[in-house]
Amino acid sequence: LRAFEALALLRDRHGRRETLVLTGAAKNAHDDLQRALARLGLEQQVRFLGYCPVEDLPALYRGARALFYPSLYEGFGIPVVEAMSCRCPVVCSSATSLPEIVGQAGLLVDPLAPGEMAATLARLLGDTELREELRERGARRAADFSWRRFTLQVLRALAEVGAP
Repeated sequence: LRAFEALALLRDRHGRRETLVLTGAAKNAHDDLQRALARLGLEQQVRFLGYCPVEDLPALYRGARALFYPSLYEGFGIPVVEAMSCRCPVVCSSATSLPEIVGQAGLLVDPLAPGEMAATLARLLGDTELREELRERGARRAADFSWRRFTLQVLRALAEVGAP
């Protein structure tokens, strides 16, 4: 809901009519979200793609101007790492684990502040140099996360504690 409010503010305060593309299966709140879209006049600016196969996600990330991820509850933030590895600039929540994952490779926003989110998106969308800088930083940051590196770190930790 706050992402939709930010999208409306991006339109109303910053004159940008961007399309927000959402993936994932519809949840219990889907009807409430549809009503919010109508109330905010955003029906033509939001697309629900539903579940997307993992092999289609890189094309979505590469085609996006940014990943906007104002999550309130996040364990790790795999979509953020996926986006960065695809050279997609990231605007994400300053809450949960996301600041640690993104580091200096993305822009952080308060996920409860639609005005801040809209202003940050407007800044990113209006600044080609910033988008390119975040693409470069993101690709470097994403390289820090790999299954191989993870596995090696787990094996080292197990060896240190003497696990069988």
